[in-house]
Amino acid sequence: MSEVLRQKVLDLLSEALTFQLNFVAPPIHVRGDGLFRVWAAVTARKIGVRVGPLPPDTAALYDKVRNEFVFLSSSFGNTYGEKAAIFHECVHAMADIEHTVARAVAEEAAAYVAELMYFRKLISGGRSARDAYGPGLEPPQAKADEIAERMLYVDGVWAVPVPDFLELQDIILRHRTYAHLTRADFYPNRGV
Repeated sequence: MSEVLRQKVLDLLSEALTFQLNFVAPPIHVRGDGLFRVWAAVTARKIGVRVGPLPPDTAALYDKVRNEFVFLSSSFGNTYGEKAAIFHECVHAMADIEHTVARAVAEEAAAYVAELMYFRKLISGGRSARDAYGPGLEPPQAKADEIAERMLYVDGVWAVPVPDFLELQDIILRHRTYAHLTRADFYPNRGV
């Protein structure tokens, strides 16, 4: 277990802006109380945090079988983009804790929207990820950033428009990182 990374995850989940996100990307509802459950599970060490090898093009992941976050290095989480990536993985942990039944690609899409909403709020002023990342912005992040831009200042629960959500899923399925996924695949959300 990496205590440094564990503390980064806990700090991120303790931030006030974590509780400002409240949107539905069917069937995932990303919200503060769901993310608080992730914080509680990490605090109670029901979810582990470690450094380890990852698949190509992957800097972080939440392993639903082992109930743990895995990062490439103990220094991960120092940049805004890395913090947003941790937040993305926290959405997967939330879905696992809540036994959410969702197609894997839908869960990925919800996690990308959360990642980019978090990123926009984290850097203040809502500056786009395209401005911050430049040419390093991956296609799923670019589409999620477009969605996040429209959601940024909405009060209350916001539903991701279905056409946008389906387009984001198509982009994810075409992306090299998700070559192993099909539209029919599910992630094993069995709880912690």
